[in-house]
Amino acid sequence: MKKLLLVAIMSIVMISISTTTKAQTPMSFSVHGGYSWLTGVLGAEAQFGNIGLAGGWFPTKMPMSGTKISSYSGAISYYTLKAGEEGTSFYVTGAMASQGYRYEDSWGGESTMPITIVGIGTKYDTGGVWSKLGVGYGWCDEGSAWTFEISLGFVLFGN
Repeated sequence: MKKLLLVAIMSIVMISISTTTKAQTPMSFSVHGGYSWLTGVLGAEAQFGNIGLAGGWFPTKMPMSGTKISSYSGAISYYTLKAGEEGTSFYVTGAMASQGYRYEDSWGGESTMPITIVGIGTKYDTGGVWSKLGVGYGWCDEGSAWTFEISLGFVLFGN
């Protein structure tokens, strides 16, 4: 169900992008891979002007038992450079990871919880290829954790 929702959202974004004109806000749509609780191991990002909307999938496992879990994330970011501009951009982001907080004890108890994350970092874009490096801090009712991200992305299309 979650994958179907992600496909539907991306389809709506792509249709709305295809109806824009070049006189409107610069935009780009890219796919990325890396390590990030903010935007996933695999994901996509649509950037409109200075604002980016990203989502992704982060497979992981519990620390002691090794039980496999999948976390889905969504993020909104503000970049200092607009979409399509090359160079170094700094960003601040807010994100949610569906199973970002993992807890396990020695008696066999385990749980996961959604976690809210804020982060900062830098994005370097050149010729339709970009890289991101950033840090963040996440929290939920049960605890908190430091996060980091390192990602490589490829712009599929834009104006």
